[in-house]
Amino acid sequence: MGFQFLILFGAFGLNLQAAIPPLPPPSFGEPAFGVLVLEEGDAPQWAETTRQISTALTARFPVAFAYGLADTDDMQRGIKALEARRVKKIIVVPLFYSSSANVMKEVRYLLGIGKNPSQSLFKTGQDLAGPPQKRLDIHTPVVLMPTLDFSPVLKKILLNRALSLRIDRKKENLVLVSESPNPPQEAKDWKERLSLLAGQIQKRAGFKSAQAFLINEGNSQDETEKSEEAFKDDIRKLRLNGPVFILSTELADDLLTQRLHRILSDLLVGYNGKTLLPNSLIVPWVLKSAEKGAKMGDMRKYKEKGSSGFMNFPKIR
Repeated sequence: MGFQFLILFGAFGLNLQAAIPPLPPPSFGEPAFGVLVLEEGDAPQWAETTRQISTALTARFPVAFAYGLADTDDMQRGIKALEARRVKKIIVVPLFYSSSANVMKEVRYLLGIGKNPSQSLFKTGQDLAGPPQKRLDIHTPVVLMPTLDFSPVLKKILLNRALSLRIDRKKENLVLVSESPNPPQEAKDWKERLSLLAGQIQKRAGFKSAQAFLINEGNSQDETEKSEEAFKDDIRKLRLNGPVFILSTELADDLLTQRLHRILSDLLVGYNGKTLLPNSLIVPWVLKSAEKGAKMGDMRKYKEKGSSGFMNFPKIR
């Protein structure tokens, strides 16, 4: 008798056209603002998300995209593309999880909003930090909007995904799983945020229980394996309380989504194998962020110019 490994697929999200209000009359002259959307990588889910945003919003205002974790080259290209359109303001919308993340500290520094760069974002098993970065060359007022954790959209996406599962939720223990960020304080903050979301989803969707777990990538094979084994032990204990369903909170395919199939294959748990993107709720979120940012003033405090030969963190594939 083999192990049972459930792969469930459910419909999710709202109709894209219904979620977007009618377009305003076309404007002429210099655009009041342009939007730079920051995305993590170039996995297929990011490509589709880019397509959805472009299709829905480019008739409203200029939109550019930058990929990677605070990738200076891509961010600079996006800024220059919007400035070439002669926009009067650039609104940066980070399609990331947490405003407290190291990547956001780096983004704020590069945009001239934060005073200091991140000290640990680009440090892995090897030191990729290199010389201090120079800020981006920007000649336009900039507004940086909050990440997903400050918007109801993340909860809505997770709740829609949970409600779409074809399981008896009253008997299931829901687990939200995410890759553990670094440093430890950031991981602690993200674990608390996910645990709060898990409790809200349990209440709304009627699960028997719900909790959050983080899996650490680790700086060595030994650290990675220890994190995986600790997670598997926790899931085995949870199964004593009844069936377990795993819901990944990763936005797109990455190292963790690849690992989860292997980690969960012998644990007798349910797992839908999906990422949170693409999702039609993202387009209205970008639009709402842009509309709010259009009413805000320039956030830049540090405006020195210059580009950098800094070795950027590799894009997630």
